[in-house]
Amino acid sequence: MAADEMTVDPLSLLDFEQTIQARLDESFTAIRTLSQTHSPALGTFIDARQTADRYVGLHEEYVARLNRLVAALAAARHATAGFAREYRTIDEFNRADAEKIRRAMSPVSEAVDGGHTRGR
Repeated sequence: MAADEMTVDPLSLLDFEQTIQARLDESFTAIRTLSQTHSPALGTFIDARQTADRYVGLHEEYVARLNRLVAALAAARHATAGFAREYRTIDEFNRADAEKIRRAMSPVSEAVDGGHTRGR
């Protein structure tokens, strides 16, 4: 098999889509949980304020990462569903243009990279 060739079982696409949905559900649960938490009440000493500020920064960073994960998973799920609809058999998928597949997957890369396309 050449480096630019690939074969995909359409049933594996459906399984993968279900797996992605499960990860999306977990990610949404994590975001909901994080949105219900508050900074710990550590007092007014300098160390306490610095620790609370650090907590807030880490919390915001984690929420941002989870949001990027959700965007990437949603894009992957959408692309996978499109592949499953468009290519019902292995032969149809194998005849597909590699550039068309790459374009369909570009939203996933953009979501993973936080909107950056790395020159693509």
